[in-house]
Amino acid sequence: MDISTPLAKWSEAVREFHPNIIIGYPFAVKILAELSDREKEPLRVRRVISCGEPLSAGLRKFLENAFHAEVINFYGASESLALGVEQCADEGMVLFDDLNVVEVVDGEMYVTCLYNFTQPLIRYHISDKLVLHEANTDTDCFFTRADVLLCRNEDVLWFERPDGSRECLHPLSMEGFCMEGLRDYQFCQTSATSFEMLAEIGESAEPVRVTGEILRQVRKLLADKNLEEIQFSVRFVDQITPDQHTGKKPLIIRRMEDMKNDKDKHYRKAI
Repeated sequence: MDISTPLAKWSEAVREFHPNIIIGYPFAVKILAELSDREKEPLRVRRVISCGEPLSAGLRKFLENAFHAEVINFYGASESLALGVEQCADEGMVLFDDLNVVEVVDGEMYVTCLYNFTQPLIRYHISDKLVLHEANTDTDCFFTRADVLLCRNEDVLWFERPDGSRECLHPLSMEGFCMEGLRDYQFCQTSATSFEMLAEIGESAEPVRVTGEILRQVRKLLADKNLEEIQFSVRFVDQITPDQHTGKKPLIIRRMEDMKNDKDKHYRKAI
């Protein structure tokens, strides 16, 4: 299902398709289960496959009860899309040793991808936390098992509509901005009803033209999700800097002071 589909249409779209298996980000599958429960029309599926984000034990149990189906936890990352799979929480994660070499040193995870010859990664540090198990010779599975203690999680922009309902923008729908002169960009949520796009442009780029193209693409993104009332702006910056701890550039950040002020205003209005 297209990530730009408004939440109000999710249940209808899934029921029309009559799926046997639901595969998706756990946050999205959870929303689908909540919508189905709210509408008193449970979805009948044989299996749920969670991928792309961490799956906590509590959320796993919730999905099992909501769909009355087994939940498979597929473990992957941008550095290697296939790291492992967990069919049963009690048995732990089975790592794909034939595709990767996963090492844990002082609690830190390092992965060497064995199939990526285009851009080889050798002992690449990943911030996930793993505990590797000793090999079990009493089983037919000779792959390494591990407990995944902590995983990276993609941030999602949640917004409030005037009628009180909520809608989200997932990073997948915000990654495709490509235009001449735009070197890098980042989204900064400033309140429950607004955000700004930080843009880094080249020296020869025309700011007016780049701004116009950004506005056109963002308006389409918001229109697809029925979020036309959300306020946004473009702010040019000298450079999009990476996070000091991870060394990576987050796509989504939040201006905490503006978010706090927005919550205070809603609280005072309620009083």
